[in-house]
Amino acid sequence: DVVTGYEIKSDVDSLTRLDRQILAYEALCDFNTIVVGSRHRAHVTAALPVSWGILVAESGPRLRRDRPATQNERVEPAAIARQLWKEECVALLKEHGVKLDRRVLVHALWPLAETLPIDVLRARLRVALVDHEDALKGVRVDRREQQREHRQREKERLEKRGKALAEWMARSGVTPCS
Repeated sequence: DVVTGYEIKSDVDSLTRLDRQILAYEALCDFNTIVVGSRHRAHVTAALPVSWGILVAESGPRLRRDRPATQNERVEPAAIARQLWKEECVALLKEHGVKLDRRVLVHALWPLAETLPIDVLRARLRVALVDHEDALKGVRVDRREQQREHRQREKERLEKRGKALAEWMARSGVTPCS
């Protein structure tokens, strides 16, 4: 298993952040590929490290492989460690015999995690990315449920106010305007 990063740049996108994005992908991903429109093809071919793959989006829609991705040798242990949540970092360090105080901050854990073998960090990152996605899906579901409940309460509140207004108008002899 590997972590593969994909950056997408359509013909209408700007390439102003590309240099920073390349550094971020290279610090984390085992393989990297950019998907570009034909307008950016020449620029990215010159700008990207040779390990990056290039896919060119053509009409159809189709993707044409200009260059395959190869193993990225610039993965940084510090960047991987910083993707781990505190509980993941604590568990990983404990698995490798590091004794920790429960109150330790995650910022203090990352430098310890960086010292672990890169293959151990890569394996934990793959698991963490899936776990994070599952956790975020749960958050999205919870938010959607909260929004649905809020809309229902608001609807009930407005219906109640409408009924109260209609009753008042009936008691007062006020006729609604058309």
